[in-house]
Amino acid sequence: MAYFPGGGGGNFTLISEQILAAAANSVTFSAIPQTYRNLQLFMSVKTADTAGGNDDVAIQFNGDTAANYAHQRTWTTSNSYTGSTGNGETGAVMASVMTSYTGTGVPANYFSEVQAYIGSYTATDRIKAVRAQCDFVTTMASGIYLLDGVAFWLNAAAINAMKIYTTGGSNFVAGSKFQLYGIT
Repeated sequence: MAYFPGGGGGNFTLISEQILAAAANSVTFSAIPQTYRNLQLFMSVKTADTAGGNDDVAIQFNGDTAANYAHQRTWTTSNSYTGSTGNGETGAVMASVMTSYTGTGVPANYFSEVQAYIGSYTATDRIKAVRAQCDFVTTMASGIYLLDGVAFWLNAAAINAMKIYTTGGSNFVAGSKFQLYGIT
């Protein structure tokens, strides 16, 4: 779901990359330059939870931990379609990602791929929206999921920092990768 605007522009510039050498419960990008039109976040992640299923990943902006976030998302498999919504949250849920649970035949080296687009992040006349897409697997036979969602920060401030974390408190495993790009 990488965003490619029409009519010129659309160059991606790597702002920062973090690859975890050890497990961590969150990743923060701070001092985000205000020189781009939009942001694109790419993640290749898995959490340390071994109970099974998936973990939700959320994002907070500018250190705002108040109930100023909302989300809407849907996920599909080959045989089902469902969704969820949330309002008044302390972080915008943007993805569901792979856990370290491998009891159902999921390969141990499987990481969820997440793309999140944040438009007009420097604008001060609108709330911020995050469009996200990701995958996770619970069984290779019938539990391959695609998730599409949108999350909102109900604040019109320009984004200068973001924190990414799991809502259940699990750590991201070593080797998880986070890349933040600016789009001109």
